[in-house]
Amino acid sequence: FHFEDIPSPYASDPETFLAPLRRSTAFQKLLEPSGQRRRSHAGVDATRPYRVLVTTVSNFNFAGGIIDDLVARPDTEVQTLDLRTIPDGPWRASPVDLVANRLRQSDGIPMAVPSEARALFDWADTVFVEWGHRAMVWASMLPDLDARVVARLHSYEAFTPFPFTTDWSGIDDLVFVCGHIRALTEAGVPGVAKGPTLHTIANRNVLADYRRPKRKGAERTVALIGWGQVVKDPLWALDVLEELHKTDPTWRLRLVGGEFAADDRLNQSARDYRDRLY
Repeated sequence: FHFEDIPSPYASDPETFLAPLRRSTAFQKLLEPSGQRRRSHAGVDATRPYRVLVTTVSNFNFAGGIIDDLVARPDTEVQTLDLRTIPDGPWRASPVDLVANRLRQSDGIPMAVPSEARALFDWADTVFVEWGHRAMVWASMLPDLDARVVARLHSYEAFTPFPFTTDWSGIDDLVFVCGHIRALTEAGVPGVAKGPTLHTIANRNVLADYRRPKRKGAERTVALIGWGQVVKDPLWALDVLEELHKTDPTWRLRLVGGEFAADDRLNQSARDYRDRLY
């Protein structure tokens, strides 16, 4: 509801928007880091390569280059785990389930961990959790974990319940891909300042593939990639084209990618935006 609307009341005024939740004792309990130091960070065995587990739910799109770089290091051993492949993994956990586990954890009841995942997490020296969604929440609650846990939050996750349900005692380092998403999370989720070390590191942009022979007219063509979603704001791209046409009507806008999703996959705000665009 916040990611597919312009603007989001949460982003515009997080204090006012969250005030009713913050008056809730259950919500206060949910936000407070457990404080349980479940990891000993035992010394790494120097006789073997350093072990890194990269995990997420389904989407490794932005982690490929990181994984490749780690694999290329002779002193590092890398494994990946798509948590969707774990029968009872976090992909089954709705936000309601994650909230229940988090509140149980705050009462000293540890979360059950499927054996398939437990073995890999126990193997790792560092766990890198890609995307700050249910994978991050789930990994933050893993009991008796010795590995260092590094999570990365992109943008859409900041507009979901997931940062609120994360046990920040269970995350050592949190990477934001941009400053404004970090600022929103720090304003909305005070517990994030009590646990991990915070970093702002932009996504890697590999631009070599864009250095291509140009066709006639390229010098007056603007492209919007992945245009069929509110977050890309294609209406703004049309505004840019309109401004360009005021002085030079030869400018063109090329829209790359699929159209908006079907009605049953969009909320009303997104449907309204799409209709205005069309």
